[in-house]
Amino acid sequence: MKVTLTGTGSPIPDPHRAGPSTLVQCSGQNILIDCGRGVAMRLAAAGVPVPFLSAILVTHLHSDHITDLNDIVTTRWILT
Repeated sequence: MKVTLTGTGSPIPDPHRAGPSTLVQCSGQNILIDCGRGVAMRLAAAGVPVPFLSAILVTHLHSDHITDLNDIVTTRWILT
């Protein structure tokens, strides 16, 4: 199992931190936990393009945890 913190920021914009998100890789699966601001770029930097995601888990509906959910869904739709 590999866990990558793809974002650890807060609702306050910070040029050095992406919004909350974590990538869990296990048994050939890529599971994204939360979809904070900038997650698609952080996934690309981690070498996991959005279409390679197996599942998305949203822990709760605070704005900083779902900001880029629409971008992830749309990007996956466009690229597959």
